Amino acid sequence: MKRYDKREVMKSAWRLYKWIFKKQGKTFGEALKETWSVVKFNSSFYEKKVVKPVEKVVKSESYQWPTSVNASAIYPDNSRGLMGSKYCGD
Repeated sequence: MKRYDKREVMKSAWRLYKWIFKKQGKTFGEALKETWSVVKFNSSFYEKKVVKPVEKVVKSESYQWPTSVNASAIYPDNSRGLMGSKYCGD
């Protein structure tokens, strides 16, 4: 037996009723039926589709600084940062 998040279904039904169905003169029961049909369709759609777990690929990149960049360009002598820090990058 499938388990659904009934709290989310009810919240979605109330939102649907409040913003759309009420203006069209429809009842909350109709909004609830519509929400359940969407939830069941989505669960059957994702159940049929076999989803492989996505492997995270972490790529590390190294950067070769040009020879014109030295420590004084990154850490200047005039500090205006917080707590007297001298870092001015990023």
